[in-house]
Amino acid sequence: MRHCQLKSFAILPRFAVLCLMGGLLLLVSGCRRMEAPLPTRVPLAQVPTETTAPPTEVVLPTSLAPESATATVAAAATTVEATATVMAATTTSVTEEATATEPIVVTDLPPTNTPMPATATRQPTATRLPLPTITPVPPRATRTPLPTSTLPPTVVPSATPVPAGWQAAYYNNRDLSGSPALTRVDAGVVFDWGGGAPAEGLPADNFSARWQREVTTDAGLYRFAVVADDGVRVWLDDQVIIDQWHDAGNQTYSVERNLGAGIHRLRVDYYENQGTARIQFWYEKSSDFPQWRGEYFNNRDVSGSPVLVRNDAQISFNWGTGAPVPDLPADGFSVRWTRPLALDAGSYRFYARADDGVRVWLDGTLILDEWHDTGNVAYGVDRTVNAGNHTLRVEFYENLGSANIQFWWDRTDLVGEWWGEYFDNPTLSGAAVRTRNDANLDFDWGQGAPDAGLPADNFSVRWTRSAQFENGLYRFTLLVDDGARVYLNGDLIIDEWRDGSSRQVQVDRNVNGGAFPVRVEYYDRSVTARVRLTWEKVGPPGTYPDWKAEFFPNQNLEGGPILTRNDADVDFNWGLNAPAPGLPGDGFSVRWTRTLDFDAGTYRLNVIADDGVRVYVDGKSVIDQWRDGSGNRTFSAELALDGEHQIVIAYYDHLFDAKIKFWYERVGQ
Repeated sequence: MRHCQLKSFAILPRFAVLCLMGGLLLLVSGCRRMEAPLPTRVPLAQVPTETTAPPTEVVLPTSLAPESATATVAAAATTVEATATVMAATTTSVTEEATATEPIVVTDLPPTNTPMPATATRQPTATRLPLPTITPVPPRATRTPLPTSTLPPTVVPSATPVPAGWQAAYYNNRDLSGSPALTRVDAGVVFDWGGGAPAEGLPADNFSARWQREVTTDAGLYRFAVVADDGVRVWLDDQVIIDQWHDAGNQTYSVERNLGAGIHRLRVDYYENQGTARIQFWYEKSSDFPQWRGEYFNNRDVSGSPVLVRNDAQISFNWGTGAPVPDLPADGFSVRWTRPLALDAGSYRFYARADDGVRVWLDGTLILDEWHDTGNVAYGVDRTVNAGNHTLRVEFYENLGSANIQFWWDRTDLVGEWWGEYFDNPTLSGAAVRTRNDANLDFDWGQGAPDAGLPADNFSVRWTRSAQFENGLYRFTLLVDDGARVYLNGDLIIDEWRDGSSRQVQVDRNVNGGAFPVRVEYYDRSVTARVRLTWEKVGPPGTYPDWKAEFFPNQNLEGGPILTRNDADVDFNWGLNAPAPGLPGDGFSVRWTRTLDFDAGTYRLNVIADDGVRVYVDGKSVIDQWRDGSGNRTFSAELALDGEHQIVIAYYDHLFDAKIKFWYERVGQ
């Protein structure tokens, strides 16, 4: 017995098979291997053509050579045309009787409708390998239509999106060399690793990183800024715009560039040498932060991501015991302010008043460092600067209690004349349209413009000068239409920054001898424009010809006053505003003291207050209404007076409107 093992194959319209028994040779032309298993004896599946042919059947001969042999039939792959008649067979072992001289011959079948015989001789069951039961082939195969051909959909390539986030590469060296130890996508370049490593597998010192991304911007002027400890470089469209590749402790750098609308490439390189590691990069449209960019943090360390970022017109805040914004705590917060600033060449004094800590940088150099808890303390530092653009950075933190911060600067080398900077807007914003020396600060422009190139309305001016003072009490008089502010040695002494017709304001200040900077800021809203400032000495030092007023940033007159001045009268209606710079709008208190000379008689002392008030005569309480209440209440006391008596008025405001008025009148002999 010979065994012929047939592999799965398919018969094409043109084929020939030769089988030579002995060393069994089987040549198949135009055969294709099929993987789907079918029974050993299988009908050919009919494929419809233009001329439909009946199903065709191939029948193996009933006898083979007497010796047993196993033949393996392999089908060669070929292209199957639509008109092919397909036969598929499973791999099986077939045991058959045959003579050695009887080859298996399969000839090409003509395209005829004559059917092949429908039956074949059943094979005997092999002793060694049982065969499956052979199902007789029906006379005709069921016609199976071909499936409808469906073309695959056309794939339209989409535009490549700009990747979200920064493509970050971290290196275990300081020079970005070799292969990165870590690559990842960072949502932002805002990291404060302190003394730790940026990620597992990287050192805490002597590492570097590179961040790259593309951004889409509108056309406009943009500010690019970075805070780094240690070195940093920033590229914009393959051009270096910030190059500070050196060791440095937590420095801030910024630069402005005009950008066209579209996609721009950004790259930030950074390295850490030793100690703390920190990097923060951002950019913003300059028009979004025309003055100070304020970043507010819910911790004392100016660390992490800010809770709030906003534009602040100036750094002059007295939050008292309250929070700067609802999302921040009243204690344990910090703020960072940054801005570019164009300065003329000259000598400047930079001031800060803070409760608690404050630090100031000029062009990345720390010039004032008072990072510690303290009361409301003022600091100043002198610097000579070159003409051009400079970067200022102020950091502040509040620990406990009251929170207060002011920052400003003045020229100290302008003696005799005023240096005037004229702006074509009412907010002193941007670059000055005109600068000049003004001999006196006394102008009445009426409805005209102050100079060529400036509008007649909605303009502003800043004047600065250094003035020589003797020891003594000075009275400063301001005449203004619309708004103005006056600073003496950095302290805001007159604040009339509001629209209004022509009015005169006076304030007295004790001044130590020496040269001090004076600054006046003015704006005109509409119609007439008028401003004048004068001062004169009215008494020896430490004297208060009228009421000595002491202002406290709390409701209980506790601690030292943060402001002491002469008030001509006790008659104020501050509304919801603070009574003076450096004081809160709510939760403050004031003590007025004065000695008056009375003719003998009976006097009625009157006071209106919102909220609490007390009045003392020679240390004795005559009115005690130390409680919250509206400003519609009038309290009075009558007493006989003769000669000099000391009058003390104590007042506090809790919430909302603040108002107080005191007067007296003779009502009897």
